[in-house]
Parts: sequence; C-alpha cells; structure tokens
Amino acid sequence: MDASNDALLADFARLLPDARAATDAISSHDPLSELYSGFPLNLPHLPKLYERLIVQWKWNPPETSDEELLMDSPGSGYPLTFRFLGNGEDETPFHTLLKEMQKDKVIWNLLIQTRYVPFGRGGLQGYDPVCFDLNRKRGDDCPIVSLHHEEILCYDRIKIALEIASSFRELIQSVIAKKEKSRRNQDRVL
Repeated sequence: MDASNDALLADFARLLPDARAATDAISSHDPLSELYSGFPLNLPHLPKLYERLIVQWKWNPPETSDEELLMDSPGSGYPLTFRFLGNGEDETPFHTLLKEMQKDKVIWNLLIQTRYVPFGRGGLQGYDPVCFDLNRKRGDDCPIVSLHHEEILCYDRIKIALEIASSFRELIQSVIAKKEKSRRNQDRVL
C-alpha cells in the first residue's frame, strides 16, 4: 500500500464518528490475528484496504442518523445511508468490531457460512447487514452488498437487497465524493 491509499483512508476516516488514529495498542506481529481468529479458517481475507483502515484508525459506532455515511445508490442516484460497525471502544484491537459483527448470532452464522462478512448496517430499518461478498473476491478487493435481514431471519436464506459498490475502494471513494458534493452545495447556499 502506498501513501495515496493512506491519504484516501485518512479522508474517509474523518467521516466516521469520533475517528482517531490508532495508537500503538496494536503491537502484535499480525495485528489482524484477533479478528481472523473469530472467522472460519477457510474464509478468504477481507479487502486489504479495509484491513489497513481498521489497523490505522479507530471510530465509534454511529449514535445518530447524522453520523451515518451517505452515498448515491448505484443506478438510481438516490441517497443511501448506512453505518460502519465501530472498532474503537476497547483496549484489545478488534474485540469490539468482532463482537459487533457477531451481535446477532442467527445472522452471523448464516453470513459467515455463505462467505459474507458484515462490517456495517443499512436499509430502511437500519438492520440489513452491509457485507463484503467474499464469494466474488478479485485480487485484494470484493463487492459490497446489502442483504435483506428478514430473508435471513425468517427463511434462513441470503437475498441481496442491493449491490452497493463493486469494491471497498469504490465504496469509500463514493462516500467521500458524496460528502464533497454536499459541502459544495452548502457553500453555494451560503
């Protein structure tokens, strides 16, 4: 990863609630080992850019809708909001994040068996898992999808509600672009 990726992540992290650079609390040789210890052994790794984000930055889960991330919904141009799961409320590097991923055991068990890893929530009720689709991983990245939580809870099946982005990189670039567009529009009004 190069400096341009670090700059992209820094721009994105500023949009997360109470984001702060991670301290030297992550000292192990493999800082992600705690996170991956909660996953099945045969599961592919998460996108490298996301791994770098969670190693370099900590943030709290959103408390209000004002702290949700916003982007244009693919294909429609309508705003789409979602929440990133927080990773910044404990001393151990990824305990909070893993706990948030596994919060609803029924959803977690089906997602992880079918190679979807949740890292956020979205949808009208704010409960649809926003996931990495590791079934379609290409290189160091993969598509980002929102899944119908009702399909999981009621029918024990996966149904994609929306493909949010073709990659994690595209997702964060879209969120940053939406924020910049919003700022420019506010500047015009003032």
